[in-house]
This record gives sequence, structure tokens and C-alpha cells, in this order.
Amino acid sequence: MQPERSEEEQTDRDDLAHAVFGTEKPTGSRIERLRWVVEHQQAARIEGAYVDVQTANACVKVHDALSPANRTTFVAMTMRKMGLTAWKLVR
Repeated sequence: MQPERSEEEQTDRDDLAHAVFGTEKPTGSRIERLRWVVEHQQAARIEGAYVDVQTANACVKVHDALSPANRTTFVAMTMRKMGLTAWKLVR
């Protein structure tokens, strides 16, 4: 089990991973970063969570289908909880 890391520590690790693999780092809000993952067909770390293309696509589809009030609640979740919730709603 990995030890808990601060947000700054995780950001440094994410930056290092993108530098080592020569990949572009997604920027913007969480939903914009998820859309980047879907558009570029490339998994990425978002807020410490490794997000694959299918999960990013599920999150984006659910976000777009929700009402504005529910979108706020959905985006306020942690990335892990957001992914799990998206998969439950997609089924």
C-alpha cells in the first residue's frame, strides 16, 4: 500500500512522469483534463489518480448528461469516487 502524499508532492510526481515519458500534461479544470484524455486517447494522472480513456469517457458522458445542480456535486467528488460513480451510472 502506498503512503498518502500531499497534493504538491503528487503534482511533482505527475510532472516527472509526463517529463520521463515525453507526454503532454493535460491542464485546466478536471473535466477539461478528462476531455483531453478522451481526445488524445492517452491515459493520464489526474489529481493523483491514474485515469484511463474509458473511465475518462464515462465521466465526461455522465457530466454532460447531468443537470447543472448535479454537475456541481459530481465535480466536487474525488477523482476516484467520480470514476466509480460514472461507471455505476453508465451501466
